[in-house]
Amino acid sequence: MLTNQVVLVGRLTKEIELKEYGKGKNAGSVARFSIAVRDGKDNDGNERTQFISCVAWNATAETLEKYVAKGDMVMVGGRLTENNYTDDNDIKHYTLQVSVDQINLLPNPRQEEEEKPKNGKYHR
Repeated sequence: MLTNQVVLVGRLTKEIELKEYGKGKNAGSVARFSIAVRDGKDNDGNERTQFISCVAWNATAETLEKYVAKGDMVMVGGRLTENNYTDDNDIKHYTLQVSVDQINLLPNPRQEEEEKPKNGKYHR
């Protein structure tokens, strides 16, 4: 059986922006964001990074906006969805994004290092 599932680990590239839409029963929240995902090394030994567009809805979007900040390491799970649009020159463009169903906050080694006590005092 084929299923459309994706799980990615990466760092948030900018702060989450939560937007509200609709009214009454049709109201909700959406968060669009991207994560930087390491993708091995190229032939010259340089690190490759993929920037993956993601979208989350309602409770997941609100949780993201509340608890996740630029640079945080996250694991997102969801499915790939295709979008398309036509530009001003009547050329059709197709894009893929992850429709996020689940998110896990991962330990941030850099942050943990910053929070270690120095001279008996914590700093950040």
